[in-house]
Amino acid sequence: MWAKNNPGIDDEAREIAQQNSEWSNTKNRLKLINAARKTLFSELPEDEQEEWEEKSKDAKTPDISQLVLRGLQRNILLIYISGMT
Repeated sequence: MWAKNNPGIDDEAREIAQQNSEWSNTKNRLKLINAARKTLFSELPEDEQEEWEEKSKDAKTPDISQLVLRGLQRNILLIYISGMT
């Protein structure tokens, strides 16, 4: 999430990754870029890292009430449709 929200990070990570001797093997490139992103992230101040980790966690955690509501809506629709036949 941090890299996606900070323009230029991917370019910088790619430059770092290209310096690795494994770069010539195209199968290793994504792994190397991700490792470079991780290194760049670790160089951030601790409080900024924590802030981004919290934002990432919030983005990944689904709102349980929304999931329940969607499930109920789907079930009501199925009951309605089955009653029509």
